[in-house]
Amino acid sequence: MKMIRRIDYRAAENFLCCRLALLGFSTALIVRKCNLTTSQVCYRLRKASIRRWDYRNGESEIAGIVIQQTQKATRRDLETRLRPLLAREKEVQHE
Repeated sequence: MKMIRRIDYRAAENFLCCRLALLGFSTALIVRKCNLTTSQVCYRLRKASIRRWDYRNGESEIAGIVIQQTQKATRRDLETRLRPLLAREKEVQHE
């Protein structure tokens, strides 16, 4: 007879598993951080109705918050990264 155990989502590894998934992290990362197997991670997320693609597609509430909170920082970072490329493009156009 199989013993059925309920998942305690208040346990640190289970709570962290769900939190990382809500932020869109991969199963491989969650496995490493939570010391769970791939099957355990997938089972916990399925039972908690957590779908990472909602985050990745920007459809979850968390994704909306992250986008809103990081717009300024990511804009500055992107401008810094693109500045050398844009300068090179101008040089090529003037030749």
